[in-house]
Amino acid sequence: MSKTSLTMYNTITKSIKLRGYITLLALIFTISLQAQNITVKGVVVDAGHGGSDPGASGNGIIEKDLTLLISKYMYDRLRELGIPAYITRTTDETIDSTERTNRIKNAFGTSKDVIVISNHINAGGGDGVEVIYALRILLFQIKS
Repeated sequence: MSKTSLTMYNTITKSIKLRGYITLLALIFTISLQAQNITVKGVVVDAGHGGSDPGASGNGIIEKDLTLLISKYMYDRLRELGIPAYITRTTDETIDSTERTNRIKNAFGTSKDVIVISNHINAGGGDGVEVIYALRILLFQIKS
């Protein structure tokens, strides 16, 4: 892991804004599900990229390192809040798309009460971070 990535992570996790964002994210999902009388079965946190897939890099920051650190923080915070959570990787390992999908599906299943969050860091003109999450509940409501 690059020293710059670690320094950036330390700065980010000390930020009240990030801690508040993670807490708010968990609460929004939980409230949304509770409003529909759905209990959260679990949250899968996916640390984007990893191993031989570094993702974006620049200014000493490597995406795979930062997404892993942020995902570990999110995973720990969700667990502290009493929300069942699973993380797709805890080390710098290569996970192909099939294996990543299998890990996500096998964590808590594929029902509408499972939330999946995949973390990425924007590059090439983008600002900030990108969080991709499954909209299973919305899709379920449309199909019902």
